[in-house]
Amino acid sequence: MIADAAAYAQAVGNAVSAAAAYYAAGGTSPLDDDAYDRPVRGMADREAARRPGRRWWSPAR
Repeated sequence: MIADAAAYAQAVGNAVSAAAAYYAAGGTSPLDDDAYDRPVRGMADREAARRPGRRWWSPAR
């Protein structure tokens, strides 16, 4: 689980940036699958718990 709202915001930003890089660069990303999926699962857990600071653009939505 992601510890707090600041860590959640950072995780969302990192995942969105990695996804944008992946699609812009024709399938290459600075993150491997596990490095991307792990924080996205943490985001989904935090969002499911209805914690404050949720981002509508989260890749976990």
